[in-house]
Parts: sequence; structure tokens; C-alpha cells
Amino acid sequence: MLTPAEREAGRAYRAACQAVLDALNRRNPPGLFVLVHWRVIRHECEAGGGASTVITLTERYELSPAQLSGDGSKVVSPAGQFAWIWKEGRCSGCKLVARTARGWCTPAADREADRARRTIERQAGPRPGDPRLAGA
Repeated sequence: MLTPAEREAGRAYRAACQAVLDALNRRNPPGLFVLVHWRVIRHECEAGGGASTVITLTERYELSPAQLSGDGSKVVSPAGQFAWIWKEGRCSGCKLVARTARGWCTPAADREADRARRTIERQAGPRPGDPRLAGA
């Protein structure tokens, strides 16, 4: 459970990070806006003759710096207490950029970076001799 001061520090961190993402989206607008919870999207790639092409979204996971009280006398929120998450990907054919418009802020202890979770969540591959495999 977060204290009121920690919640306020989290809100301030979220607002600052969202302002940076908003500036990036204004300066270099993506071709597609996506949701932060998606891992892949498909689009009709012009370079591929209109074929449906996958864009893999890469997670950007940033930890918060330590935040001090207004007078600087004590640490209100330790470094790494909050995580800011947003995603971006690029089509390998037409180079279309897909990016989130809004990020997601969460206590870092509640959610690890995608690279740390990915090894646990991977789906099992096909078994040797599976008749659905070519040449099996």
C-alpha cells in the first residue's frame, strides 16, 4: 500500500513521463497508434503489395528516479518505485511506425519489465513428430 505522499509522487512521475511521450508523438507522429497492452499488430504493408504484415511492439520500461519532498529534506519515493511503460514498433517493409499514445504507470514491484516476464510466458513449441509439422 502506498502512502499519500508516494501516490502523489507517482502521479507527478506519470504526468512528467506522459508529457515526454506526448512531445515525441507531436515531433515524430506514428503511422498507427496502438494500445500499451498489445504485443503485435498487423497492417496492410504498402511495400509488400498490401499483404498483411506483423509489427512487433517493443516495450519501453523506465524506472522512476528518487523523488524528494518539496523542501528536499527527505525521500518521498525511492528510485525505482514506479515503472513507466509504453510500446513502439516498426514495419520491416514500409517502415511504418506504431506507437502508444498513452503510457502506463504502475508500482515497479507489481510488474517486471517485459524481458523478465517473457521467458515465463512463452508458449510451448510443437513437439517432434507432430503431424502438423512439414515433413513430419
